Amino acid sequence: YYSCRYFHVKGGFALVTRIEQFNPDGTCLHNDDARWSARAERQETFSLDSFLGYFKKLFTNDDRYFRVFAFIVTDQAWTADRQRTVSWEEAHGWMDEVSNRLPREIGRREVDDDTKVTVLIYEFRKKESNGDDFLTKPSELPGRTHLQRSQLLDQISRK
Repeated sequence: YYSCRYFHVKGGFALVTRIEQFNPDGTCLHNDDARWSARAERQETFSLDSFLGYFKKLFTNDDRYFRVFAFIVTDQAWTADRQRTVSWEEAHGWMDEVSNRLPREIGRREVDDDTKVTVLIYEFRKKESNGDDFLTKPSELPGRTHLQRSQLLDQISRK
């Protein structure tokens, strides 16, 4: 997760990751070009000369899975608006709209017992065939599973 952006929130900040394409089981794609591409692409390559590859492409699910992690770090109580939806365009635009670093006054704040971290995970599916996308609410995977299989939980635990 080499590219992220920061938003100001009351009493802290939100760290938002870049849109990532992932496997249906929550694991990361091995091909970095496909993983960090916002286009709905298969990880595998198929040849029309290969009957097996052609057959598989015809009969397998063409959904592509994407997610964005938003880590909310604040010492203020807040409640997520469960009625609010986030569009694909909005999530994609977050990388253009916000800061790539924390303001000094927020970055230097001490973390105390009142500071909590909440992770919001926005999951989208796109059809490879027609490009339609939609927000998956709720996700088929629990948040902890997303964090574990993305290897973010391991990275956070080490720090």
